[in-house]
Amino acid sequence: MPFHRLFALLALVGCAAEPAAPDDDEFAEDGKEDAAGAVLCDPLPAASKELCLQIPNNGWRTALKAELTAAYFEPLAQAVHDARGRDAASSNVADNVYPSAENTFAALRFVSPGRVKAVIVGQDPYIGVDQAIGLSFSVAPDVQPVPRSLVNIYRELETDLGVPTPSTGDLTPWADQGVLLLNRVLTVTPGKPASHRGRGWEHVTARAITALVERGGPLVAILWGRDARGLVPHLPGVACIESPHPSPLSAHAGFFGSRPFSRANELLVSQGADPVDWRIP
Repeated sequence: MPFHRLFALLALVGCAAEPAAPDDDEFAEDGKEDAAGAVLCDPLPAASKELCLQIPNNGWRTALKAELTAAYFEPLAQAVHDARGRDAASSNVADNVYPSAENTFAALRFVSPGRVKAVIVGQDPYIGVDQAIGLSFSVAPDVQPVPRSLVNIYRELETDLGVPTPSTGDLTPWADQGVLLLNRVLTVTPGKPASHRGRGWEHVTARAITALVERGGPLVAILWGRDARGLVPHLPGVACIESPHPSPLSAHAGFFGSRPFSRANELLVSQGADPVDWRIP
């Protein structure tokens, strides 16, 4: 067996090897405005309702409905509300919250549940000014310099597939093809990585992953870093590609040389899906 095919098969270690069949009825209207989701937020306490209404109603709000009344959700929503209030009232960068409120759930807005065929999971949003846009590892097209983690991702992309280094850090072309760019934690304090860890976001994002597992394949999960790899128990039946985070602190510990892009495409094709065109125009 060629080495690259063996490498793709090894990605399944730690995850079961056969995705479940999709439930066509549940996801038949995927991506369309959801009548049930439109009223899910109404009976919630004020902070929960505010946060719930930010979840796109394209299938994701319904997929996350069990979380909206979970014990952790109102304290999480209140913490987010309070933090954004301090942000709005202050000119001190240290009081900011990243990303902006409208981009908290941007990853879900770009890719509705039934369109997801690959998931790239990171830790939490970028901590630099004007960097976080709600898509893991992505920045707006005009942001320069490109964050160092993304520089390392591009380096691995070129090594893996020969793709020239893009001039922009905008990864929305991947999202347009069904790649869910999801962080484990969806908000952060400037300059303080993992500052919002443990507030409840992990439950929200784990449920989003579980919804995809329940939907069925084709699906490949690319898990970069300890936080992302913690999702493996939530991914039975899903092909997983795991490696250290592409941060400069850990990229040389196994991210470089992991060939996630070619491996993901081989796994997608083996499930009958189209590969992702990883080039950034």
